[in-house]
Amino acid sequence: MPAMLAELLARPEGSAGRIFEQYFPRVLNSVGGWLTAETRAGRIRNMPIPLLLQQLIGPLVTHLLFRPVLNGGLAGDHPTVEEACEVFADGFLRAVTTSTGSERSGSSAAAYQPSNTPEGES
Repeated sequence: MPAMLAELLARPEGSAGRIFEQYFPRVLNSVGGWLTAETRAGRIRNMPIPLLLQQLIGPLVTHLLFRPVLNGGLAGDHPTVEEACEVFADGFLRAVTTSTGSERSGSSAAAYQPSNTPEGES
């Protein structure tokens, strides 16, 4: 993934750029359609869909890109990818949910415990 992102940024017309051009419209239609419906229903803030998509996937992409470096160089507990997804999804919902939408959403990420730390120990 880091190599593909590097190529996409360095050569947007290259093979990674072509893959992005092929699949991004599908993502925009599916996830963008869901975000549009949630915005229209008043459950999430009215923001441009590309910004909502970036806010949703940006932290996870950054995490996945830096994960190999951070796991090898920093001491401490590192979340699993599943735990990271849960924390980032919770952060996204906290950032974009309106007061109408917040009545319906629960948060499990607030009680995040690293997978290799027994509950109660931090």
